[in-house]
Amino acid sequence: SVKENFFSATGFLEDKEGIQLTATIKKTPAKSEIEIDKGQKLQLGGSQTSFADIEGTIGIDKNTKDWEKLSFSGEMKGFKGITKGKRQTFTVHGNITADGESVGVDNISTPFGNMGLTYDIKNSRFLGNLNINQNLGPVKFIGSANMLVGSNGWYFSAGGQATPPGIGEISMGLIIGNSDYLPADVTTTLMQYAYDKNVPPTIKNGVSGMFITGRKDVPIINIPDWKIDLGVVSAAMGAKAGLDARIWMNFDSNANEYGIGAMAFAHVYFSASSITCTNFGAEARAELGAKGSYNTANGNFNLDGCGSITVGGHFEQCVPTVFAGCKWCVGTSISKSVKLDLHFDSGGNTDLSFGFGNCSKQPLSGGW
Repeated sequence: SVKENFFSATGFLEDKEGIQLTATIKKTPAKSEIEIDKGQKLQLGGSQTSFADIEGTIGIDKNTKDWEKLSFSGEMKGFKGITKGKRQTFTVHGNITADGESVGVDNISTPFGNMGLTYDIKNSRFLGNLNINQNLGPVKFIGSANMLVGSNGWYFSAGGQATPPGIGEISMGLIIGNSDYLPADVTTTLMQYAYDKNVPPTIKNGVSGMFITGRKDVPIINIPDWKIDLGVVSAAMGAKAGLDARIWMNFDSNANEYGIGAMAFAHVYFSASSITCTNFGAEARAELGAKGSYNTANGNFNLDGCGSITVGGHFEQCVPTVFAGCKWCVGTSISKSVKLDLHFDSGGNTDLSFGFGNCSKQPLSGGW
């Protein structure tokens, strides 16, 4: 429409990222702007997930005399775990991102700080990542965090090295979320911070709750790591002990079921090689741990204990050559583990069994 000192026209806002919205350009002697028509939504992912009740404008930058970036807000509807009524503001920078915004999620009252979100058009999901190098209270933390929000739900994961006062450096990993799908690489990345590689039920098939793991290595007194190389022969020896702990909570049980676990471990190894291309080594590992769950609503509990001893060795002989080093090798290796498993629960069930394998599912490594 055209009036005295006023002009307006309605058309479409389109972006290569997939945005298509009806908008109206308005111009007066004082300002020019493009306003998104109210009551629209962007379909995100499946038919039940959308960015609804969109509002937004584009103005003129007074300094550059050019159009500003498009900013718009709306309600994220249909996303599993996202708080109903939560509005989110996005700015188009080539990607659709949420700058300096928080996302409210069911069961968790804490926002995610200044993590930026990027909408992945192809896979219909929001992604976020953040590198962390700061003091969280008295604890120094260096690591990274990742977030995903999609039609199947959401999760937030983080991992790195923390240095609590009086304890020293520990490895820590955590994940919280409510999603029917959890990529295998997320679980693999998370479990690298744990000594016990057994994946808890909370994150075994998707994620529906919270899982936190921590590991602290403690050098064994009087058995320091050492290496020696005399030219004709070289050798290495080391020993390490430590503690691994974890805690988890299950959302599917109305946040009434909690789990806790702990494991102590010790590992010692020796290896040697000579100028004759002979290599051999031996190592041993001992583990003792317990884990269990408790339901605060009905008082039911389960407790499992495990103790294991693993020993292994290897021998290899190669043919020494003048110019090509050691060639045409033959050898053998052996690794044996025995363990004791114990179980009892609130229903009066008990079990004691002996078997093969170790408690943590950690392979012998021949070193660190």
